[in-house]
Amino acid sequence: MAHAIRSTPQARLIRRACAACLTALLLSHGVTAHAAAAARNCTLANTKPGPWVDLSSNTITITANTKPGTVLVKRGIAVRGEYQGQVGGPDIVRIHGAWTHGNGGQLGPHETIPTNIAGIGLRWSYQAVNGKPSLPYDPTIERVLTSKPAERTNGGASDTLILQLYQELILTGPTPGGTVGNVPGAGASFYIDATRNGNVTRDCHQQASFGELLDINVSVANTCELQTANITVPMGQYTPADFPALGQPSTQAPQQFSLQLSKCAAQARPKIQFSDANQPGNISRLLSINANPEGGVAAAQGLGLQLSRSLAGAESDIITFGPENDAGTPSFDMDSPLDGMVSMPLFAHYVRTGNVTAGHANAKAVFIITYP
Repeated sequence: MAHAIRSTPQARLIRRACAACLTALLLSHGVTAHAAAAARNCTLANTKPGPWVDLSSNTITITANTKPGTVLVKRGIAVRGEYQGQVGGPDIVRIHGAWTHGNGGQLGPHETIPTNIAGIGLRWSYQAVNGKPSLPYDPTIERVLTSKPAERTNGGASDTLILQLYQELILTGPTPGGTVGNVPGAGASFYIDATRNGNVTRDCHQQASFGELLDINVSVANTCELQTANITVPMGQYTPADFPALGQPSTQAPQQFSLQLSKCAAQARPKIQFSDANQPGNISRLLSINANPEGGVAAAQGLGLQLSRSLAGAESDIITFGPENDAGTPSFDMDSPLDGMVSMPLFAHYVRTGNVTAGHANAKAVFIITYP
């Protein structure tokens, strides 16, 4: 009986020891299987900025329809962080950043940094690797832009954390146009690091400065759209008796028409040149009549067509013609835009140059509009 009493506690002790041993093994195995990674050997790099999207000949065209807040041009910049993950975490790898040039302060309209051109701002935006929509990035305030839990890597391989940035030129208000060059807000400094339990670790901390992100110039053109590319002016019928004096217009009233420009930038200052389509070398103030028969009708003789910017035909308002794209061809100022429109009224007169004979009296002018 005494032997049985002593053996029972011993058996119970053995069973308890085995149970404790089994529990310890299970716990140890679970920690190993789910251990988070500790980030080490962090590096930060980026590719060169991509091209400006939909930018033609480095020119942005601003019209009356371009509203403040419009993205004029945009390009992407991929900032790439790399690290090696080892067991020993948990770590959160992140990329954060701010301005490098110390020109902080409040952002301007539409979350922009002022450029050297009034009415044109530079805006940073970004998109996290998780695919969230692009958001304005205020480089005057350092903030975490993207992050992820560190993952274990093997064989010297690295894991990657990508920050997709964008630079945008934004219309913020009326602008005189010009060339947007490097601006202080174009440069920013970015960091990759890792945190563990809210504290930055020493094993992952790397900084890189991107100070030449705005490395091209963008010309801002103040232009209009031509609304009347082709116009036919009916001149009516005349008789030789309508031209009593040599070198003088007919006694009939001139025909009025206008050239229309639309979608003009507020600061657009269009100029116009006129050429004679029938005689391209014509440098006079009379448009020549087509000398060839038209529809079986011979050309009238002794006439030229005069264009004037006023009904009275003042000397300073009479159009002088010249070869296309010739420096000697006079340019005439058109009006300043009003509500995005420019209208240039013109008056057409026939002028007697010799003995007037019957026939068709068709003339054709070519006009070229330039924006100084």
